[in-house]
Amino acid sequence: TNFIYSAHWQGQLIKYDLANKKATIACPDPMCEHGEDCLVSNVSDDICVSEDYIMFKSGAWAQALYCYDLKKGVIEKVMDYTSCQSVGIYDNFAFFSAAHMIYDDEGKPIRKEWYPYKYDMAKKKLTKLSDKPLNTEKGILPFGIDDNKILWRDGNGETFATDFNFNEKSWEYTPMLIGDYIYSNNAEYQEDGSFYWNFSRTHISDGTVEEVIHAAFSYRLDNDDNPTGILFNTFHNGSDGNTLYRVKFDDLSVEELCDIPDGYLLSVLYTAFGSRLYSGDYVGVYVHPENAEESNFENLGDTMLFVNVKTKEYFILAP
Repeated sequence: TNFIYSAHWQGQLIKYDLANKKATIACPDPMCEHGEDCLVSNVSDDICVSEDYIMFKSGAWAQALYCYDLKKGVIEKVMDYTSCQSVGIYDNFAFFSAAHMIYDDEGKPIRKEWYPYKYDMAKKKLTKLSDKPLNTEKGILPFGIDDNKILWRDGNGETFATDFNFNEKSWEYTPMLIGDYIYSNNAEYQEDGSFYWNFSRTHISDGTVEEVIHAAFSYRLDNDDNPTGILFNTFHNGSDGNTLYRVKFDDLSVEELCDIPDGYLLSVLYTAFGSRLYSGDYVGVYVHPENAEESNFENLGDTMLFVNVKTKEYFILAP
C-alpha cells in the first residue's frame, strides 16, 4: 500500500497518499462536508492501523469505537462505552479493554466496570473475553501481540500475558528483541534536569554489548514489521534537533536522512503502538510550521514529513 493514516486528538483521520503526494480527510462518503456528524472528523489520536482495517474512537469525548474496512470503504460501529483503552490489532482481530458506568437505583454513578474484548474485524463479531470485570480503574492495553499471546499493561505499569481468549500465559519480558540482539536504552540526566536517551544492544549468544545511539532526544523504529534501524533526533554536539538521523542495525553506522526544511520544526518521533507510520521504504514523522501556536506542538498537527530511508528523498504533506 502507498497509504499512511494518522490522526490527532479530536481532529480528523487523514489519509496520506505517498504515490500522488497528497493528503486528504479519510472519509469514505464523497458528499460529506466533514462536520459534527462525520465519523472521521472527531477522532482520538490512538488509532490502530493494519493493512485492511483501522480501529478508531470517535465522538465529542471519543465514546464510541469504530472499525474502518479500508478495502470496502465502510465504517461500522463496534460499541459505545464510558471509557476505552488503546486497541491492538493482529491479523483480523482487534483486542482492547472498555468500561461502562454502573449506576445505583437512583441513577447515580457508582463505579466503572472494565472488561477485555476481542473484535473480529472481518466477521464483525464482538466478544467479551471475561465474565468478571477487570481489577483496575483505568483498564488494560495491549502493547505487544504475536501469533499466540498478547502482552497487556495496566494503569499502574504492571504487565502480564494472555492467549487470544484471555487465558493467562507465562512470558519473559525482553525490552526490544530484534534479530540476534536485545536493544535497551537508559536516560542520562543533565544538570538542568533535562535528559537524553542512550541505546545499547547485547548479543543474545555471547553477551557482547555495543553502543547503538548516544544522546537521542526522541526516537522510533523505522518499521515495526521488519525494523532495519532506529530514527532519532538530538540536541547533542551542535545539532539543533531539526535533523533526522538513522542508525542502521546491520553495521551500526549513523546516517543523516534529512534536515527538516526551513519553516518547519521536527516534532517528537515517538509513535503509538499500532499506528504504522511507514509504508515500504518511507517513514512518516510529524513536523509543525515554525510559527504554529504552542497548543499545536508535538503530535497535534496534520503535517507530516515522509522520508525514504534508502534514497533519502523526502517531502511534506498536509491536508
